Amino acid sequence: MPNIYSSGAVVIAFDQDSDGDQDLFVGGRMIPSKYLFADHSQYLNNTGGKFENKINYLAPALANSYIVVDAISDDLNGDGKADLVVVGEWSNIKFFQNNGNIFKDVTPQNLKDEKGWWSSIEKSDLDNDGDMDFVVGNLGLNYKYKASKEEPFHIYNYDFDKSRSLDIVLGYFNEGVCYPLRGRECSSDQMPFIKEKFLPIKSLHQQI
Repeated sequence: MPNIYSSGAVVIAFDQDSDGDQDLFVGGRMIPSKYLFADHSQYLNNTGGKFENKINYLAPALANSYIVVDAISDDLNGDGKADLVVVGEWSNIKFFQNNGNIFKDVTPQNLKDEKGWWSSIEKSDLDNDGDMDFVVGNLGLNYKYKASKEEPFHIYNYDFDKSRSLDIVLGYFNEGVCYPLRGRECSSDQMPFIKEKFLPIKSLHQQI
């Protein structure tokens, strides 16, 4: 096995090159302390029990582009080759077709805008038509804040307080206006300058 020093989320085994042994896809999650920046995914080709990382050759689009949370292998087009379906956070569902030399992004057009907080994927022939269907887990409707295409959930990643570490700000819509999810008190714990920039209501009243 090669030495891997990246943050991983899922490992699936499948025979990508049809040589009779199991290769591995290791989905990279996030770089520690840098949420939204994806860590390296790995494709480990198995040759006689020796694994070699060939992600940059076979699946460059997957190398470090997505925060992968789950993945599944299936023959999507019936050509006998094992393809990949990948899900992650703040992205759309990704379909990669294995043509023997490279994994090509063949995500259907109608799914390219279906971004979500995906957490899992399973497959089953639900309609008994002979091919696999997919069930994908997203953030649930029982979450406190709702999202839609017109009013999506937002995330901002920036060093707002110039502390040389990234700050995360979540945003949600209320009556057409996007607000920060966390209030002044919680936000100022992460970014102290907020206390000085935005005075509490009591202080404003005293000044007036």
